[in-house]
Amino acid sequence: MENIRISLLAAAMALPLCAAAQHGLAGFATYADFGLDGTTGGGDGQVVRVSTRAELERYARGSEPYVIIIENDLEGGGLNDQKDYVSIGSNKTIVGAGDGVTLNGLGFDANGQSNIIVRNLAVRKAKPDGMAFRDCHHVWIDHCDLSECDDGALDFTIGSSYMTVSWTRFHDHDKVSVCNSGTQHYEDYGRQRVTYHHCRFENTTQRNPRIGYGLGHVFNNYYTRNSSYCVGYHTRAKAIVENCYFENTNTPFEQMYSDDPMTASYADVLSLGNKFTGVNGNTKDTGTGFDTDMYYDYKFALDDVADVPGLDGKVGPVAGIEDAPVPFPGDGAIGIDAGVTPWCGNTASADTYRYFIGTTEDGMAELDAATFDMQPGTTYYWKAVGTTADGTAMESETFRFTTAQAKPTWPVPADGELHAELREVAQERAACVPASLRWHRAFGTEYYKVYLSDDEQIDESDLIGETEATEIRPEALKYGTKYYWRVDAVAADGTVTTGDVWSFGSDIKLVTEGRTEMEHAVLSGRVFKEVENGVYFKASNDTVTVGEAGPGCMTVTWNGMSAAYDITTTYFDENDGQGWYGLSVNDERIDQWTASANNERLMKHLTKDVALNPGDEIRIDFYTDNKMMNRTDCIDIAEAAGASGITETAAGDRREPGRIYTVDGIYVGRDINQLTKGVYIIDGKKFVKR
Repeated sequence: MENIRISLLAAAMALPLCAAAQHGLAGFATYADFGLDGTTGGGDGQVVRVSTRAELERYARGSEPYVIIIENDLEGGGLNDQKDYVSIGSNKTIVGAGDGVTLNGLGFDANGQSNIIVRNLAVRKAKPDGMAFRDCHHVWIDHCDLSECDDGALDFTIGSSYMTVSWTRFHDHDKVSVCNSGTQHYEDYGRQRVTYHHCRFENTTQRNPRIGYGLGHVFNNYYTRNSSYCVGYHTRAKAIVENCYFENTNTPFEQMYSDDPMTASYADVLSLGNKFTGVNGNTKDTGTGFDTDMYYDYKFALDDVADVPGLDGKVGPVAGIEDAPVPFPGDGAIGIDAGVTPWCGNTASADTYRYFIGTTEDGMAELDAATFDMQPGTTYYWKAVGTTADGTAMESETFRFTTAQAKPTWPVPADGELHAELREVAQERAACVPASLRWHRAFGTEYYKVYLSDDEQIDESDLIGETEATEIRPEALKYGTKYYWRVDAVAADGTVTTGDVWSFGSDIKLVTEGRTEMEHAVLSGRVFKEVENGVYFKASNDTVTVGEAGPGCMTVTWNGMSAAYDITTTYFDENDGQGWYGLSVNDERIDQWTASANNERLMKHLTKDVALNPGDEIRIDFYTDNKMMNRTDCIDIAEAAGASGITETAAGDRREPGRIYTVDGIYVGRDINQLTKGVYIIDGKKFVKR
């Protein structure tokens, strides 16, 4: 089918493309990341109709785009208690024809795929899962019905992200929908961003959904007869539950593993406008969520909470979905760049599309895509008019998107942040690296010029680099320093749009000789605090730092004399594998070792003759291995033995003030400025010449 990306006259008398269409493709599936500008599924690929499992498998595999319409119910081995599923490749739209079709004992599985849409299907009694997405991104599940599956009804695991689940019914099931792979799963860190809206969870047990590590937005859902809990969250996830209706159910909000905010397993939930009637269990939030405006607009799709129970007839498979187009950009998408043209994916009925657009919903008019001149920072409304083979015009619902601003926005660290992490996770089995500066793209930008200074008055001498990406990694920054930065946007014609000046600061922990408890250090990456007061083992201050799924680091800043010091690191070597440690001064690796004794004891590692000067940053890096949690108790810093290695003759001479020796006892004079880099002894103390 031809997809003509031009806009003609609005068809006032056009029939609706889908009488039951509601705002569906909204939320995280519309967000641009991982090389995709949103979710389009099969897009303008070939529309194929299938009526057998063999035909479905033929078109579902691989990455070639297809819009697959399933004509009739199909059965699989799950009805005989056998594992059975169809694998889905990237760039697929799979739609049940008519008022929906049912897969009995047959599920879907996708592994390492992206850009997938599944609509208007019922899946029941599948084994192991109804739909399972592993290491997938940009997925939209819409108007489906999932029940009675062996394990999960709808699971997003192993680093999946940017999913939207809309207008879907979950019922008669135990482990409904999980958005993570459990604790200690590095691959979920920084991912698992998911939106569930206008869904119904009825007579289910748990995971409605359960969100770990990532960001979850749950709005306008209806919950009833959920026997264990409704929305679960853990391991630093942040969830927003908004305008949901909880009726005759248990535990609307479930902190899964720890209610102690300092632990790795703790998570946050923000409750907005929800209704609770006849419920048992927790309804209190933690008061913290995230800013949805950074990712998408959804207010147009948000229904009043009192109206949620009455939406039941629109949930699940409904007639007409096969004729409902998939919009690009997705409904409520933000940050749309210059040169993007609205378009809709192919459907069962439309041979061609006509498009019209405006800056108000009532002001949409004829436009030619070739001359359509989008402006920055503008919200556009648009719709599609499809023409069927017999010439009938059928009109879509109205969609909207907002273009990127003229200059970069949404800085990370956030403007005015006082506790920015200056190091971040880059790889699972590698030390943390200096943190990158990030921002949202500016409209029509060819590349960016990035400036960074500790002075608010930024000039050209503060340029740290140019990049086409929306991030840059500066050299390691100093803790306790306030930084100012700016990102200018350069267009293809060389026009420069000067960005705003942003600022951020960070914590600092100053130390001298003696003991420093690691929980008092500046923590970055996958490191948290944990009480250890004798039940498992006894920490020196009843608290340790603990790793969770990947690397982390603990940083302190030297505030003592210039000299060489011995540093003793105390850690717990648990019987769960092998954990790596490294000790660095500034960005120089001084020592590294492994926690591999597996003896369930506190261990000490001595690093000798570490040269320190005031302002040096001492960093203990680690990364975990499987379940080896890298619990670190403290470090002890003591001046290295000054007389070590000095000959008797040298020892006698050093009574005269100002004489300088090598650590081997060789006299090298009195002028520090003439020395090469190294460790020396003067007046009985070691010092470092840099």
